[in-house]
Amino acid sequence: YPETMSCRTAFDDAFYCQSIGGQFINVYRFGTYRNCSENWSQFWFCMRTRGKPEERKRLEIQEFYKKKEAKQRAGPNSEDIWEQRDKKVDRAFDWD
Repeated sequence: YPETMSCRTAFDDAFYCQSIGGQFINVYRFGTYRNCSENWSQFWFCMRTRGKPEERKRLEIQEFYKKKEAKQRAGPNSEDIWEQRDKKVDRAFDWD
């Protein structure tokens, strides 16, 4: 898991999510507004870790990413719909 986190990137992601452009894309794709609270939570977590000792900060950031991945894997994903192929597809786009 990553040991560092960019607060600037976290802010940019949260700000874009909240922006008109970010919300428009989500409405277009999914028909609803996006809740950006996870993005803001990541940004504020990053800000809280800035003043901590390097070793503690590194461990907390790794733990943050572990929890984030576990939460993402627990929800629905494409593997719920698609099945893994057992054999290679030959000539998938060759219609002759």
